[in-house]
Amino acid sequence: MAISNVKLRRISFNNLLWLSGVVAMLFSVTLRANPVAQADALVQQWLNLSGQQSALKAHWAAEQPILQQRIELLKQEQLQLKTLLQQNHTKGSEVEQKRTQLLALQTDMERDQQQLKNWLVMQFSKVNNLRDRLPPPLAKQWQIMLQETDLAVASEGDKLALLLSLFTKLNEFDQRIAFVQSTIVTPDQHEKLVKQLYLGIARGWYISLDGQEVFEGLATDQGWIWQKNDALQPGDISAAIAMVEQQTEAAFIRLPLQINHNDALLNIEVGHE
Repeated sequence: MAISNVKLRRISFNNLLWLSGVVAMLFSVTLRANPVAQADALVQQWLNLSGQQSALKAHWAAEQPILQQRIELLKQEQLQLKTLLQQNHTKGSEVEQKRTQLLALQTDMERDQQQLKNWLVMQFSKVNNLRDRLPPPLAKQWQIMLQETDLAVASEGDKLALLLSLFTKLNEFDQRIAFVQSTIVTPDQHEKLVKQLYLGIARGWYISLDGQEVFEGLATDQGWIWQKNDALQPGDISAAIAMVEQQTEAAFIRLPLQINHNDALLNIEVGHE
């Protein structure tokens, strides 16, 4: 509005100067012409100039409210734009903050994922070390379960589920007295069908079907082994098996045990996080 006002005033002032010059020139000419006619012409010109000036003022009076209204609208639009810019800046800051939080969360998840992968590698290494040292029936169960899952392509979830199943089987076997009749490999590398009795995961015995041979089973660093124990009596093993099969009433019996440092070692190694 201020710029328009200055322009209008400048135009009006210039017009007046021009008209004044014209009047002065005509006045000087009229001094040498008819005084009355010249005076009438000058008055008429002056009236015309006054009319033009009044028209300019009336035009400005009519246009001024419209221009002021436009200026007010522009000011309001400018204020709205400033508010919108501030809001966008605030939203941009919030978006950037959320993006930073998501990046931090992604970094934590990737770190946890890598830790989980490393932990799984360690656990399956432990499984491989334990498998051959477990009682043969349990070791066979583990072998079948491991063959059913291709660890090279299995997801972390599948690997966790497999570990849970393996150690659940181990815990169940360790919490009971187990009786199995199956084929074993004897110390002289012959297969023989025998009756087996296990007390947890670190100790076991077997007796031949004819009831003549008894051996004691141990978990060692080289794996599960069957060895001769001269203190063992076939009748004691037969009596224990009969009680487990509920063929006779439960009673206390004595079974000789050889000291095996792997008993404690197995309990430590099967403890998993």
